Amino acid sequence: MTFKSLFLRSVASIILVTSLSCSNQFDELSLNPNQKTLEGITTPQAYNTFIQGIYFYVATARNLGAQGRNVLFSRGDESSSGADYAAFGQNAINPDYYSLKEVYQYMYTVAGQSAIALDIASRINFPDPKLRDAYLGEAHFLRAFAHYFLLTNFRQVALIKEPAYSPADYARPINTPLEVWNFIIEDLNTAKTLLPTKDYWTGTNVGRISAGGAAAFLGKVYLYMSGIESIYGSEKVNKYSEAAREFGDIMSGKYGTYTLMADYNHNFDVAHENNNEALVEFQFFGSRVNTEFNPGVPNSGVSFDYRGMMIPFSNQFITNLRHNREAAVVHDWVYDTFVQSKDKDGNTDPRMFGTILFDDSKPEIKAPTVNGVVQKVIGLSGKTWNQMYPPTATANGFATVDRIFAPYKAAYKKWIDLTLPSDADPGSPALWARRSYCNGVNYRYIRYADVLLMYAEAVLMGGTATAGSAQNALNAVRERSNMPIIPATLENIKHERILELSLEGHRFMDLLRWGTLVNTMKNREATDPNFKKFGNGSPNSSYVPFQENKNEWLPIPAVDMQSNPNIKQNNPGW
Repeated sequence: MTFKSLFLRSVASIILVTSLSCSNQFDELSLNPNQKTLEGITTPQAYNTFIQGIYFYVATARNLGAQGRNVLFSRGDESSSGADYAAFGQNAINPDYYSLKEVYQYMYTVAGQSAIALDIASRINFPDPKLRDAYLGEAHFLRAFAHYFLLTNFRQVALIKEPAYSPADYARPINTPLEVWNFIIEDLNTAKTLLPTKDYWTGTNVGRISAGGAAAFLGKVYLYMSGIESIYGSEKVNKYSEAAREFGDIMSGKYGTYTLMADYNHNFDVAHENNNEALVEFQFFGSRVNTEFNPGVPNSGVSFDYRGMMIPFSNQFITNLRHNREAAVVHDWVYDTFVQSKDKDGNTDPRMFGTILFDDSKPEIKAPTVNGVVQKVIGLSGKTWNQMYPPTATANGFATVDRIFAPYKAAYKKWIDLTLPSDADPGSPALWARRSYCNGVNYRYIRYADVLLMYAEAVLMGGTATAGSAQNALNAVRERSNMPIIPATLENIKHERILELSLEGHRFMDLLRWGTLVNTMKNREATDPNFKKFGNGSPNSSYVPFQENKNEWLPIPAVDMQSNPNIKQNNPGW
């Protein structure tokens, strides 16, 4: 399906979402589509349904639920996978690659529907002006997010300032990156003015974007724009004071109270979703019924599909085992970085236990205690490492599942809630282990810890401090995990982002904006013989060495160049 036909179809359909909250372990989400024309959106209730439908196009598995998430998670140096969804990280794609086309089209759909939402709002009588402003703020935020994703990954963007109601409206010119950045900034400034504080959203509305989320994302835009454009753009950009101001407002409580969770692990499970550390959190739902990938069909769902990041499984734990090349491995440098990081008591950095799955019986691991609980690796259905991967006479660890895992020490733990029932439990509804696309862990896209680290970085880059020193911000992040104080230098901030934020979808863009992407990827290739080699031999997973002036950006899908004559494949190397 071309972007044009997908866009026009999405304009004419409204996805009925019954809830945006994911507070219970086994939320069921009914996504039966209510096919209405735009003329039918005449009440605040119908308008709300339309706004919720835009969130749905972000969270569908065709977008951030799987395809788009793998764009963010797999392209850096942290991990590799043989899954076709994760081919972005293997550089094993081309302009015709199906996952590439889908995420590109769905992000434009988000931008387009947001523009429509803003356009039609004036014809609706909203008795509650604050609620009207909240809906409009959401539309501005979602449009900004879609444009940001497209810009930072594809570089070339045709702005959706005005809605497209006919095929002729689609063929728009490509805007310069600075024009796109400025449009995103304008949308986010409007969004944070219109949106309420986080406590406004209650009940089934918990998890919708608030002013604090818009401000956090705006600060991120200023920070990332300054790095990316100063390296790859036509002129230097310095928005570090603007970034520090946005982060400082959050830290000062302007938009409500945001805090670090006492337990780092509570940022990546189901039981503690939409907590006080989350500023931007995309909602996903566990469901055995709503498992279809395609929005607009009766059994469609918004699941955080693990393919491309699944842990190595064995038939001991699940039935109907999918091929293990859909799993992922975490590269040794990440494991080694955590091993070398010690808390105040000389124990292993506790964040290691919430980030990766690894053998915690090894002598280099000294388990820390967090809130009175000794940290340990807990696998599927409460199994220990050796219960998950019982040693044999010829293999141990992941290699007991499949020899392809033998060279690797670690796999994903973040976002994989191993406390959820699996096929190992006869009474389990099998919400995720056998059906990865039925998982419901929310994606905390911006956490307060990230805000603190970005604030420290912005100040160290010359931004005006508005909420204390960079040192205090860094201290707060490290003290949560009982880590010793270290000087707030740029190099230490960059290192801390590895320990605090690994496997959260930020690494590739961090390397890009710091100007270290090419050298880092080349260094990994030269020093680690197993780097990005997991799944090698599968057509969609063979690693293509990183190519400078090509792999910094993704190619524009071929079908969209055919649909819009203004689009050219100007991304170098493609």
